[in-house]
Amino acid sequence: MNKKDVIYIEPNDDITDILANIKKCESKIVALVPPKKAGVLRSVVNFKLIAKTAAKEDKAIVLVTADESLTKLAATVKMPVAKNLQSKPKLPEGLEAAELGDKKNPELVEEEQDEVTTEVEEEAEKPKKERKTEVIDEAAENADAKSAEDVATEAVMKAPRHKEGVDDSAAKTPAKKKEEKSGEKAIKVPSMQKYTKFIVLGLILLAGAIGFSYWATVIAPAASISVHVKATPSNFSEGIKLVTDENASDPDNGVFYAERKTLKKQASADFEATGEVDNGTKATGTIQITRPAGERVTMENSNFSIPDGSRFTHNGKEYVVTKGGSINLTLGGKQSDKVTCSADLLSGFSCVLKEPVSSDKISIEAVENGDSYNIEERTTTGWTSSVNVPGNYSISASAISGGASKISKQVSEDDVRRADETLAVANDVDVKSELKNSFSADYVLIDGSFAAGDPKITTSPTIGEEVGDGVKPKIIKEVEYSILALNRDDLDRFITAKLTQKISGDATQKIYSTGVSKEAEDNNAYIDGYKSDTQTAKLKSRVKIGPKVDEQMIADLSYGEKIGKVRTKLGSINGVDDVDVDTSYPWVTSIPTDENKVTIELTVE
Repeated sequence: MNKKDVIYIEPNDDITDILANIKKCESKIVALVPPKKAGVLRSVVNFKLIAKTAAKEDKAIVLVTADESLTKLAATVKMPVAKNLQSKPKLPEGLEAAELGDKKNPELVEEEQDEVTTEVEEEAEKPKKERKTEVIDEAAENADAKSAEDVATEAVMKAPRHKEGVDDSAAKTPAKKKEEKSGEKAIKVPSMQKYTKFIVLGLILLAGAIGFSYWATVIAPAASISVHVKATPSNFSEGIKLVTDENASDPDNGVFYAERKTLKKQASADFEATGEVDNGTKATGTIQITRPAGERVTMENSNFSIPDGSRFTHNGKEYVVTKGGSINLTLGGKQSDKVTCSADLLSGFSCVLKEPVSSDKISIEAVENGDSYNIEERTTTGWTSSVNVPGNYSISASAISGGASKISKQVSEDDVRRADETLAVANDVDVKSELKNSFSADYVLIDGSFAAGDPKITTSPTIGEEVGDGVKPKIIKEVEYSILALNRDDLDRFITAKLTQKISGDATQKIYSTGVSKEAEDNNAYIDGYKSDTQTAKLKSRVKIGPKVDEQMIADLSYGEKIGKVRTKLGSINGVDDVDVDTSYPWVTSIPTDENKVTIELTVE
């Protein structure tokens, strides 16, 4: 793409200024940007002068305008036209000399324009002294009916004044010389008094003009420069590590201290107790185990005992042994007098009970309260034992009594479960918002870290406890919520370091935004993909990188410069999208050098 120079034509520029600027341009392509009212370009002669200068300097001129009248004038010299600096120039087609308002033959028009061009160039090249002399000659030629004396007088008045000491007798007419010689008419010296008021008025006007000139050139000039920079947005995403020990934090390497805040919420309600408890008494008594007479006894089953805790069941009712008992028949040594034993080498050793043998009394207690566990004395049927009692045996019981029932209400596990299902502690959204508000604007919250702990449930009375008459059980449910947040300055520091590494090789670029800001319009950083087991996450943000332009740079390129030059300088910076310069008054064509008179506004898109 060819480089081009841009010339912004000021309203007070004349054709010589434009031609001089064209000659100064270094590029082969020169774009002319006229203001809204460009009087200097309303002449076909000036267009021909521009075209001639461009051809001489070997440059291509492009007129940047949407004005139809200027487009027609450009067509006469076949000058390309573009609507703006970004559009492609094109040569106007189908335009003839007649369209410019002249109905003459186009060839004659071109000849006349060439003659005018030649006259303008010749006039511009004449010395000033020569042009003043022509004024005198012109006055003499147009005298017609005037006398020679009047013609000479007018010529002298139009001609420049002679310096002091130079003889001006040559300027005197013959009539004046004759009059001086004859002495017929004396020279009158005008009185200065009659011109006093005009002199005073002239001095006042002069002072006013000087004062206005000072005000207009020194005090009044002010300017505002608005530069619009377009920064390039991009997505930022980096993995980070979270720690709960502040001393282990290392933001430069992506390790951040995660501050944790908690909030406890409670809810309570009354509920109905449907459980029952028997607060009566348990039946107690004793039993004995008896082995019948004539039963064969061996070495293996001659002795046995009933330990504490053994269970006996009578018709489905279970009892527990609170004090055990035993039967001991010593065989192989001193024989019991209750057995008859014989020794036969062929048949082996055997004994037979001579009479029934009973155990010690064994104390038992019902496993539950109630009168259904009471048994009449000497009951021998319906008993079973959890202990392996050898041989044939029978169990007899003394009176087992004392069992009674007293049913009362109690809190059951089912009661608590049903009450918990209907009890809501808090809305997670509301709790999350409350936790967020507990952090200042200096923190970025990790939404994924929001968690609710296991509910802590207590009841009064407790589970299994009797509920008194007229008492309403109460359940209390407590949940602890928590959330993590990272310091905003640490995140900004981390992103800045990463972006600086990215643009380190390009000195023309700078970081405009990391997305980590307290301002809502530039606050888009967030933490994604939080994992509680590994304490890792992703830091994501929308960052902006653009040209390295600041207010000081704009000031350095603008102070004391022509408005058109300021637009050209600033507009040529890569990334600058638009430059707008406004002045306080139309005659102000340059940016003041006083920084108090210049307003600079830098906006970034």
